[in-house]
Amino acid sequence: MFKFKEWIKEKGKTQEDVARDLGVAQGLISSWCNGERLPRAENMQKIIKYTGGEVTANDFYGVKELSEQ
Repeated sequence: MFKFKEWIKEKGKTQEDVARDLGVAQGLISSWCNGERLPRAENMQKIIKYTGGEVTANDFYGVKELSEQ
C-alpha cells in the first residue's frame, strides 16, 4: 500500500509535485500514501500512467500473486 509513497520519495518528488502533476488535492495524495483512502478508478489510471506502470492498483489493494501465496 505504501509503494506509491516510496515511489514519490525515490523519484525525488514531493506530494505537492505529484498533486499538481495529477491535478488532485495534496491532501488526497497524502491519504493515498498513508493508506487512509484508495484512489478511485480514474485516479488509479492517472497514477499508473504517471508512474510508468511502476505503481499499480495491486499496490494499493495488496493482492498477492499466486506464486507468493
